Amino acid sequence: MQASVTVFLSMILICIVSLMCTLLQSARMAGSGWYLQTALNSSLDSLMSKYHREAWEQYHILLLEADRKEKLEQEVSEYLEQYFSSDTVYGMKKKELEVADMTMVTDKRGDPLEREILDYMKYGIWTETEKEMDAGELAETIRSADGIAAVKTSYQISSDHAFRLEETLEEIRKSLEKQKQYAEEGKRELKDCRGRAFIKTGKKLAGELERMPVLTENYNRAAKLLEADLDTAEREAEQKREDIGEKVWELIKSQIDSYRSYTNKEGERRGEVERIKAAAMENRGITDTAVEMAEEVQEYIDSWEADDEDDELDEEALWDDVLSVFSRCHISAPSYQKGIADKKRLNVLEKISKMASKDLLDLTFPEEVKPSVQKMDMSEFPSGGGEGYEAGLRLSEAEELSERILIGEYAEAHFLRFQADGGKEDRNRLLYEQEYLLNGKKRDRDNLHQMVKKLIGTREGMNLLSILGDNEKRSEARLLAASLTGAASATPIADIVAFFIMGVWAFAESVEDVRALLRGEKVPLIKGSSDWKLDLDELFHFVDNQEKIHDSGGKNGLDYGQYLKGFFLIQDPAQRNERMLDMMQYNLSRKQKSFRMKRCAVGMAVECTASGAVFDIRKNAKYRY
Repeated sequence: MQASVTVFLSMILICIVSLMCTLLQSARMAGSGWYLQTALNSSLDSLMSKYHREAWEQYHILLLEADRKEKLEQEVSEYLEQYFSSDTVYGMKKKELEVADMTMVTDKRGDPLEREILDYMKYGIWTETEKEMDAGELAETIRSADGIAAVKTSYQISSDHAFRLEETLEEIRKSLEKQKQYAEEGKRELKDCRGRAFIKTGKKLAGELERMPVLTENYNRAAKLLEADLDTAEREAEQKREDIGEKVWELIKSQIDSYRSYTNKEGERRGEVERIKAAAMENRGITDTAVEMAEEVQEYIDSWEADDEDDELDEEALWDDVLSVFSRCHISAPSYQKGIADKKRLNVLEKISKMASKDLLDLTFPEEVKPSVQKMDMSEFPSGGGEGYEAGLRLSEAEELSERILIGEYAEAHFLRFQADGGKEDRNRLLYEQEYLLNGKKRDRDNLHQMVKKLIGTREGMNLLSILGDNEKRSEARLLAASLTGAASATPIADIVAFFIMGVWAFAESVEDVRALLRGEKVPLIKGSSDWKLDLDELFHFVDNQEKIHDSGGKNGLDYGQYLKGFFLIQDPAQRNERMLDMMQYNLSRKQKSFRMKRCAVGMAVECTASGAVFDIRKNAKYRY
């Protein structure tokens, strides 16, 4: 009995000891796993703490230079080895370690950079932002203004073709007047028996008639160009319709419809021009015949010798035969009226319109300030070196608008821009960095020039909208159009001229606006009557007066920097991010020539395999700035 109790207790003890050993081994295994995970996390933290100090101090972003994965793996291994060497409990040894993944700041066209900027702006020292409603209105207004300016420019080209068409019609009309003058003069010369004079006049008439096919061909070519250009303008206008907005679209629709009315009416004139051409060809044949007859008659008269003293040459009868032929030449006056009555003043307006294709920086830049001539000379741009400005999608959510506001504020705080006082010269740094973010040019001056063009386009769109919404200004433009077109003021050409005048007026006012902005003054986004400075009379002195006509700025409205923020709001985010990377790389590489954004990581994942007491353990760790 006692032996059985002993056996029973021994078996219980064996079970208890086995359980305890199992629990201890299990705890050791779990502990070794936690120890390895802690060691790996800590090692990765230590590696990521070696962020680029200059990048943080200058731009408040965290970047880890990651030249080669092998080097990073070696650094993590060195940190990890300290944990293994001090391990007296688990006895683990590293077998394998690798960097499984790295998130580079240039990935997804700079999306990680945007995340870092937002983290800094949201949770860092920045606390002030513009009102979201005001910023949203600014973004949509700039988008709308760009669309209005684009439509206006397209139809202004159509206006040029319409004016050229009117010029060809005027040349045809003048030619018909000359033809009629020569025909009447020739008839008088034949009646007066002045044959030699008629031959000269007839040849002049023939020469003028010979011009008619060329003139009508010029007309047909101009008409086709106008139609083709108008078709293009209509397609572009429809594409911009969404950007412009329905209310504004309805406001300008009535103006651009006048172009189609003009081309529709051209059908009648085109038929008349063809009839004029056919008549000219018929009259040319009659004139040539009459001149040939006149030459024969004149030769006969010159060589005539009387056989008898009583014989007398009847010259009047001879020339009557020529006159009877020449009288079949009928030159009719055109039914259409003169389209442009005051070409001199219209030419002035056309000169102003063509100023938009010239160097607008010279036109607007303050004399006392010289634009920077710095150039960014660098290869391996993260953006690839692309130029131009791409507008992004419409702002759809309040969160997206808030983020774009924050990035605009970040750009204002961390990147230089044009200053009215000229700023501080720095040979190694662009002075117009924000302008580069928007335009992507390598030269400071080119970036500022593109910015001025954008500002003029935006102001031009808003100024045109102000004119269209102001009955008084619109009436002034129509009265001037009536003056320029004269008798044709009731035709569609007068409506085209009126819209052309409005566009030129808006452009000239926008030049005044940008001059004010570059002087450090403010210009309202939407101008009222009291804000308008340039009247139509002053418009005709605009070409000769390259300096400011009026002080178009003031204390109310937006300054140059705020307009730039408006462009940042609607810029394509990927383009903006990549150009920020360009600018950061360029400036940081001044002290560290080898610095490249493409070798900078913002996140990393590592995996490690270690041998334990019984079997291997594998753990991974991730870190993201």
